[in-house]
Amino acid sequence: MLRMGTVIALIFATILLEPYPFFMVAVADGAQHESSEEASATVSNWSFVKLKEKANGEEGPAWWQRHLAFSGDVRAALAVAIRGGRGGANQTETLPVVRLRGGATVSPTPWLTGTARLAGFFDKEIDGLGFRLSHRRTIRSGDVTFDSLFLTLRPHELFTAKIGRLQTEGRPFELDSVVEDTLSRHDSSGFDVNWTDGVYLIIGRSSSFKLHLIGQLNPEDGPTNDVGIRGPVGFRGGASRVTYYVGAEAPPLPPFTQLVADVTIIPQALRPFGLGTELKEDLVAFTVRAAADVALQAGTTPLTLHPSAEFGAMLSTPGESVLGISTSHQRAERFAFVAGLDLKPLGPGVLGFQFGWTQSGYLISPDYPNNAWSIEARYKVGIGRHVVWEISYRHRQDITTLVTAPKRETDDTIVARISLEF
Repeated sequence: MLRMGTVIALIFATILLEPYPFFMVAVADGAQHESSEEASATVSNWSFVKLKEKANGEEGPAWWQRHLAFSGDVRAALAVAIRGGRGGANQTETLPVVRLRGGATVSPTPWLTGTARLAGFFDKEIDGLGFRLSHRRTIRSGDVTFDSLFLTLRPHELFTAKIGRLQTEGRPFELDSVVEDTLSRHDSSGFDVNWTDGVYLIIGRSSSFKLHLIGQLNPEDGPTNDVGIRGPVGFRGGASRVTYYVGAEAPPLPPFTQLVADVTIIPQALRPFGLGTELKEDLVAFTVRAAADVALQAGTTPLTLHPSAEFGAMLSTPGESVLGISTSHQRAERFAFVAGLDLKPLGPGVLGFQFGWTQSGYLISPDYPNNAWSIEARYKVGIGRHVVWEISYRHRQDITTLVTAPKRETDDTIVARISLEF
C-alpha cells in the first residue's frame, strides 16, 4: 500500500524537479474567490520556454506560446473532524488530503478553444494510483481522471458555448463570500473531484446582464456533482437523466457585487413517498443570492463590510415520514437560507462568518445537507500572488431529531489548507 506521505512527496517532487522550473512560478490568489471557470483568466498559466522564431527579421513568439496555455493547482490540507453520532457515540478523525489538477487549453482560432485537465485526490485511504475516464458519481482516493474535457465556441461576443465535461463553479453559482458554498450548484468544492457532463451556454457580454443555461447528463446513480442527490430522488427514468439549469446574473451594481437568480429542474426525479413508490414529481428548486460592499473607515485603516445572503425554495418536497423526521404524511418544509459577513481586509487577510439553515425538504444543494444548520468562520490569506492559506472552523447539527435516533447528529470540523496555483 502506498503511504500518504509518499504520495505527497511524489507530487511536490514532480513540481519542484520539473525540467523547466523557471516557467512554473507558483503564486497565491489573494483574491476572495477560488479558481473557477469564470475566474480562469486570473489563474496564472505556466508556459513552456519562450522559444523565439524569426518573422520578417524580427523575433516573435512560437506557435505554442500563442495558442497553448497550461494551468493547474495543488491543494493540501489537514482536517480534524469530530462527529457526535445520532446514537450517542463520538468519533474523531484526522484527515490529511491532497488534490492535484493540471491541464492545457489550446486556441487554434479566436472563436474556438479546447480544454483538457486531469484531477485526482489522495488521502489516507489510498491504495495505489490509477487512471480511468470515470463516468461514476464519485472517484476513489488515488484515482486520476479527466474533470475537464470540453470545447468552447465563441462565435460572437454575446454568445459562448461549452460542450463536454466541464466545471460550473465560481460566479454565478457560488455565493460571493469567503466561505463560497452554495444552495444551487458547485463543481469541485473543497477537495472534491467532480464535474458537469453536458452543454453550458452563456448569453450576454461579460460586463452586462448574462443568462446561463446548462443541460447536464446524469448517470443512473446520480449527478456527478451531487446536485439533487439527497433524499428520495431517482435517476433511472429517461427524463431524470438530464438536469436543466437557468440562471440570470446582473453585472456589479454598486454597492452590490453579486445579484443572481436561478432555477434547477430535474424532471420526474422526486419520489415524494419513497423510491419504491410509483408517484414521480419534477424536482424544482429556486435560489437567489446577493452580496455587497460597504466601506467603513476605522481610524486610518479602511475596512469593508461584505454582507452576503442566499435564499432557496423547493417547489415540491417529499413526506416527513419518508425523510425519517416524523411519522406524519405531510410534506417536509421546503426552504433554505444562508447569511454571511466578511471583514476585509483584517490583518493580512479576510475573515468571513456564515450561517446556514437548510430545512429537511430542501434536497438540491451540493454543499449544505438537508435538515441541518451550520455556522462557520474562515480566515483566508494570500501569500505572494497565487498561494492562498486558509483556516476554518465549522459546526453543523441536525435541525430535527430523526424518529429512529435518540440524539441529533453534530459535526465539528477544523481545517487548515493551502492552495497553490501554477
